[in-house]
Amino acid sequence: MEKHVKHIIEGVSNAYGLDFFERLTLKLDQVIGADFTFIAQIDERKHRSETITYVENGKLAKNFTYSLADTPCADVAGNSVCCFPSDVCSLYPDDQILIDLELEAYVGTPLHDSKGKVMGLMVALYKTPIIKQESVITLFQIFSGRAAAEMERLEYERSLQRLNDSLDLKVQQRTEDLSKVITQLRRTQEQLVEADKMAALGKLIAGVAHEVNTPLGLTITTHSMMELELSRLDKKITQGQLSVDDMNLYLSKTDQALRLQGETLIRAKTLIESFKRMAAEQHYLEVETINVKDYYQQLLTTLEPLCRPKDVKVVLSCAKEICIKTLPGLHAQVITNLVNNSLLHGFNGLQDNIISIQISQIAADEIEVDFIDNGSGLCGNSGEHLFEPFYTTARDQGGTGLGLSIVYNLIVQRLHGAIKIKPSQRGLHLVYRFKADTSQICEQSRSEPQVSTPC
Repeated sequence: MEKHVKHIIEGVSNAYGLDFFERLTLKLDQVIGADFTFIAQIDERKHRSETITYVENGKLAKNFTYSLADTPCADVAGNSVCCFPSDVCSLYPDDQILIDLELEAYVGTPLHDSKGKVMGLMVALYKTPIIKQESVITLFQIFSGRAAAEMERLEYERSLQRLNDSLDLKVQQRTEDLSKVITQLRRTQEQLVEADKMAALGKLIAGVAHEVNTPLGLTITTHSMMELELSRLDKKITQGQLSVDDMNLYLSKTDQALRLQGETLIRAKTLIESFKRMAAEQHYLEVETINVKDYYQQLLTTLEPLCRPKDVKVVLSCAKEICIKTLPGLHAQVITNLVNNSLLHGFNGLQDNIISIQISQIAADEIEVDFIDNGSGLCGNSGEHLFEPFYTTARDQGGTGLGLSIVYNLIVQRLHGAIKIKPSQRGLHLVYRFKADTSQICEQSRSEPQVSTPC
């Protein structure tokens, strides 16, 4: 017996997976002198068994699947060692495999997982009666534990692979979503370059990249965490130290990571879509000669519904005779964004809210506008960043930080003017100047982005 055990151990040492089962089955078949020997895995739901390795007449043969009904294997699957040294066909007359192979004897032992549940079986079949049945049973019992452990390890490995495939699919889907967002961002950038041609465009795109970087950074971090947890799990499986608690912990951490990854990607997608809307809302601008007071008054009339909820009164002061040749749509966008900025930031729970717009002609070709509100004003060092893309103190209220950046670019790049902040004891005071009736402005009679966005 000791010689046989040593022979088998030498044959299966340093073997794992399918290679281990093939070596073990061949060695057992050789030592016990069986005609057929196999190791099979049980499918309880379908009440059948599928061989992992099958040896016939001393050689590996094609695996097969068979029903456990009316077979001695069903008794083995029921957690009992079965040995029928002779006349097995008469005991199981409905087992067609026994009859077709003209078998005389049967030995089978169950393979238990770490919880004691029967997960497979080890079987030897003989065409002649078994002479040394005790030796066969002993060998089966000796090596059944090692076979069961390897079978359980393989099952964990398959489960891990299925989980890994699922994770790869989800990561691939997230990557495709991110790729679509990035592609859309690039398209939007191209639209802005064509429509705006502003010197500050590079800064605007840099602001987008900075804002998107936070959710993308979180996505990369969660992906790295999932890779680390997967590596730890694989190490425990390799060392045979994996427990159900380890598996549950891994699933829990992976679930949390995927949820966080989904939320951050949605955040990035929302930001890019907002940026896209800003660039997409445009129409063809034409140079017109306008009466400044009449045009601004009509514009402020359209903004009254926005001012009414916060009880804000807009007062316009402008000489009647100021007429200029310009692109009216640009002025509409500038005033709309300035008013939106005051409504969002300046008037929260205050009374007697007033926005004052004072327009004067300081030169034949230059207009100056004072935009003043008596709201809460700027806080801290906000003035230093007021015209920077994506800078806002009201992001939780829907502010994107694009409104005043757009105002700055329109005034400086399109109207060839300038804008600055003036000191004020209360509220916000902005002063901007722009050129009027010049060839530079007239030449810009083309498509321009017309965006009014929360500041």
